[in-house]
Amino acid sequence: MKKLSEILDNIIDFSVHPDHIDWTLDQVKDVEKKIGACFSEDYIFYLQHYGCDYLKEGYMFSSKNNLPKEIIDFDIGGIFGLYDKAENLIKYTESYKTILPAELFPIAFSGGGDLICMAKRDGRVFYWKHDATYINESTFYLADSFSDFIFGFKKCEMMEAVSTNVEVTLRPEFEMALKKAAEKYK
Repeated sequence: MKKLSEILDNIIDFSVHPDHIDWTLDQVKDVEKKIGACFSEDYIFYLQHYGCDYLKEGYMFSSKNNLPKEIIDFDIGGIFGLYDKAENLIKYTESYKTILPAELFPIAFSGGGDLICMAKRDGRVFYWKHDATYINESTFYLADSFSDFIFGFKKCEMMEAVSTNVEVTLRPEFEMALKKAAEKYK
């Protein structure tokens, strides 16, 4: 668990959650039972010593798998944990239990309503797209384990904002409609 701990210590923004609690194995096992899952040793370690975490700016998961282009590289909003906060694992699991495939539970959220999920039986990690048209198009394999998922986060260089003027030409009838609409708010 040393390598996992080192990576977590490097990528987690601890300023968001300065009040840290170590959870007991019994507390984690109670959650495992409520969810109906079989937590892996690395995920138990994470829940005991971390949880409800946000990543430092600039860290993105980079997949080596064949994924749709919009989710090849992505960041996450937060990883759920046992703290009684918005990112509570049990609350998210309850909220999504009728929406997610039955064999998955959420462990983190990504942008736009998508979730990172874990398989209840074997701990594999998946990306779940909330707006997929078909159920078989909603989940995408990411990693064999929680550790492999965490090891997939890399520091990305942030692009500097480019400030340039862009000229836009509007059709005359559209421009007139915008001007009329703007008159209402003067």
